[in-house]
Amino acid sequence: SCKKEEAEPPKEEDKLSFEFEEEEEVVEIIYAKTPEEASDKCMDAIYTGDFSSAKQYVLEEGNARAEISRFRSGIKQSLEGISKGVLADKVERLLRNTFNNTLCQRIGVEKNGDKATVSYLISIPDMSGVNFSSYMSEYIASQGMSMEEFMTKLETMTAEENRKWSLELGVDILNYIYESKGAFSRIENKATVVVENRKNGWIVTEINISQS
Repeated sequence: SCKKEEAEPPKEEDKLSFEFEEEEEVVEIIYAKTPEEASDKCMDAIYTGDFSSAKQYVLEEGNARAEISRFRSGIKQSLEGISKGVLADKVERLLRNTFNNTLCQRIGVEKNGDKATVSYLISIPDMSGVNFSSYMSEYIASQGMSMEEFMTKLETMTAEENRKWSLELGVDILNYIYESKGAFSRIENKATVVVENRKNGWIVTEINISQS
């Protein structure tokens, strides 16, 4: 692209290595030996944020690719609500922690000739249900401070420092809970994946993820 004027460099909080923008992706299509293999590889990739790999096991036209794009857009939208003003590495840690604590378990397979429907139970940490105040003292102690020292630090902050701290605190606490193996309540969804046996092998043709 040509640049007519010098643009401002992106702020640190705007830089995320996760790629959630839709782009023209050229992926090598992989046909699997079994419906379970095609479906598991696709779903495992979706729930680790590796959308390009997920598309390798999916028919190029049809519902499945659209569902992957919808899922990617949903994550991007939810990130935009928490990432403004927060350092990118903290947001990225939160995303990786969430993916690492998301469970996608195959619970059934129904086969009918060259078509199969594979069922999954998906369990996602419910970050909206966290009682942040109950973790505040624990988080502050993990930073090597007493509550008194923490309050003194707050009192010496400028208005801008306090604003930035407030924006990042929720993300910091969520990362702390994940990394200290704290407990989250969980949201459970179900998914069905339709897989078809084409001449080269099994490939995903449809994905349906229910929302709680």
